[in-house]
Amino acid sequence: MKRISLLLLSVFFFLISYSQEYTKPLSGNPLLKNRTSNETLSEKKRLLKGTRSMLQLPFFENFISKGIYPSPELWTDNQVFVNNNLAENMPDIGIATFDAADAQGNIYSYAQYQTPFLADTLTSQPINLNYSSGENIYFSFFYQPGGLTKNFPESQDSLILEFFAPETQEWKEVWATPGFTAEEFRQVILPVKDDEFLKEGFRFRFKNYADLGSALHPSLATNCDFWHIDYIYLNKDRSPQDTFYYDLAFNKKMLSLLKDYQSVPWEHYKNNPDNVPLKDKWEVAYRNNGKQVRLIDSLNFSLVDLSGSAAEQFGYGGVQTVQPQASMKFIYQNHPFHFPVNDEDTADFLLTARMVTDTRDSAQNNVLKYTQIFRDYYAYDDGTAETSYGITGMGAKYGSVACRFSPLKPDYLDGVYIYFEESYKDAGQKYFWLNVWAEKDNKPDTATLYSMEGQLPEYKGFNQFVYYKFEEPLYVSEPFFLGWTQTDEACLNVGFDYNTDASKHVFYKLSDTWLPSQMKGSLMIRPVMGDKATGIAPEPTALNAMQIYPNPTKDYLFIKIDDDGSDYTLSVFDLYGRRVIFNPEFRDEKLDLQQLPTGYYILQISDNQGNMYAKKFVKN
Repeated sequence: MKRISLLLLSVFFFLISYSQEYTKPLSGNPLLKNRTSNETLSEKKRLLKGTRSMLQLPFFENFISKGIYPSPELWTDNQVFVNNNLAENMPDIGIATFDAADAQGNIYSYAQYQTPFLADTLTSQPINLNYSSGENIYFSFFYQPGGLTKNFPESQDSLILEFFAPETQEWKEVWATPGFTAEEFRQVILPVKDDEFLKEGFRFRFKNYADLGSALHPSLATNCDFWHIDYIYLNKDRSPQDTFYYDLAFNKKMLSLLKDYQSVPWEHYKNNPDNVPLKDKWEVAYRNNGKQVRLIDSLNFSLVDLSGSAAEQFGYGGVQTVQPQASMKFIYQNHPFHFPVNDEDTADFLLTARMVTDTRDSAQNNVLKYTQIFRDYYAYDDGTAETSYGITGMGAKYGSVACRFSPLKPDYLDGVYIYFEESYKDAGQKYFWLNVWAEKDNKPDTATLYSMEGQLPEYKGFNQFVYYKFEEPLYVSEPFFLGWTQTDEACLNVGFDYNTDASKHVFYKLSDTWLPSQMKGSLMIRPVMGDKATGIAPEPTALNAMQIYPNPTKDYLFIKIDDDGSDYTLSVFDLYGRRVIFNPEFRDEKLDLQQLPTGYYILQISDNQGNMYAKKFVKN
């Protein structure tokens, strides 16, 4: 199973001729790929401890785990992926996902296009089922096709349940479903009454069949056909109506308290914390899986400074009543939390939500935790990819994708973190230009402010970003766009986060026109701020406050610098990078542009300390 990010193969929007903007499933599970050989060996050794004592009833599994594999205490294999972000409307915060990738995170070597193949298997440890048929033994579970990625299995795909007969050593199919489309989890409950199963050593297993779809576009052939399973329950003294569970549970992970980003550079936050808006409404989601009205005695929240010595902060959500089988959200308005500054370069804060109920509830799914991190980058994404994004088809060659960022203070743009998802058989390993564009009319400008050619996607593992350092830091003080221009029609497959939505900041271009993205989610691309050549971000200088006007202009550009009259070096570049004006002893004055043709230009001014200011202007 592995492809932890998984994703969607929903192909969409014919925009220009046959050119398309895509999100698609991840080619495998990079998180599992990133496991070292020693970790894999250790996991195998744990699984080989199958000689442990036979399991006794009841058997219950809701996949509340800190790891990505199912617990070897209950299971003999580790092909499925345990996670909390790939399904929708979950019973609780943990699920097991079946897909087309193996336990090492790779698409199965024998995978085929348009022909179903056996993919993941989840097999229980031996269970003592030495009971009579009159003791009303039932087996139940919840399942959902597709999930958050909408990567629904097709009708030729399937999910199958089999029971094991200990005496004949045979597996027998007892339930199956073809692929279909559904938004909710469904529950199945089956009697276990045949004598061949009512023995010591009974086992059960789930398995799925998947296929890779069409081979027409190899860069789009990725992990696919997802099924999610939860609340597996086997016990005696049950009935067909025993489909409710006395369990109040959180069923969706938390996100950042920041309003516009998931993370911002800590130095930028500290520059003016009041200028960094927090969400005025913040929510947690939970579900009552039982058939009785339940009471949450209290919803408690806390924020702990993991990097400094600030006092712990607390919040209280009050008493909540939850109807049977109801999924609800608590909207915390005007929450009391803030992020105290410190003298460090980075910061971490632990946000915890805890529901207090009675002692019958599972303590594991009554707690949610989220770590707010501040480093040296801006991020719209939450760090976990549910799919990958790209453009492909006619027009995608030399097509571009750009994402808008607004720096909280002037600084140098030193490079960019990008998470690329590895394509099946490296079909997306194509060269690209890494570009920075200025903003014009709320879109990327036609010309680039910076371009670095000859780049290739690099892969380090699931959710592992690769750093592309600029050859020269670029000074930015206004909103800019960061992205790429392709050299091929194949998808580059940049990680895409479905749990956050920064689509309003993303544009793509397949001809001469920038178009707003239609894909709801966030690109996993993060601008890194501060000049890493020195490790120090620039201190504010007179250049930061420099003003130029009017812009656009016709004959003269007025440049205002509030300082002691020092000399500066001034250069003006055209869009081809040619220097058309140069003055090594520039003072506070007007700049004569009458000799320049109409067009776009870059004004660059630097002082004798190496500080630089760059600004685009238009000559009419």
